[in-house]
Amino acid sequence: SVPKESEYYDNYINALSNKNITAQEVYGNESFTTGDLSIIVNGPTEVYKDSESNNSSLIISINYENTSYLFTGDAENDRIKDYLKENNKTTYNFIKIPYHGNMQKQLDNLLETTEPEYAVITCSEEEPDTSETEELLDELNIKYYLTKNGSITVLSDGEEIVIRQ
Repeated sequence: SVPKESEYYDNYINALSNKNITAQEVYGNESFTTGDLSIIVNGPTEVYKDSESNNSSLIISINYENTSYLFTGDAENDRIKDYLKENNKTTYNFIKIPYHGNMQKQLDNLLETTEPEYAVITCSEEEPDTSETEELLDELNIKYYLTKNGSITVLSDGEEIVIRQ
């Protein structure tokens, strides 16, 4: 994997070191359960030449009783395409749109495959989403929220999802 050089990453590694914990790299799928949560962490299975750190993003799926969530990090086209080859039949109630909502060629395939009801785009004035992404979400009737408009809280009782902004 290729970690993104950032203050956040450095702080993460330092916090782990202070607790005598070593970070573990994930390739392919690692899964575990805790209570009513089932979690699958999907790491990249190859090193990508383009956008190495973004395409090394972990893609995490969470199932909580009858609700499901997909978090795609900053994955770009190559990573999304590879993920869909391995996970082409799974639908989700909620998706975190990859790469700050920048339009990706594979985004349409990802959304049509996963069929989410809700989406969140982690964007800001410094890292804006693209209007093409919002238009695609509208076209597919996916209710979406933008972090540039304020904090977002996602709640679930295992049957329904409530999103507050």
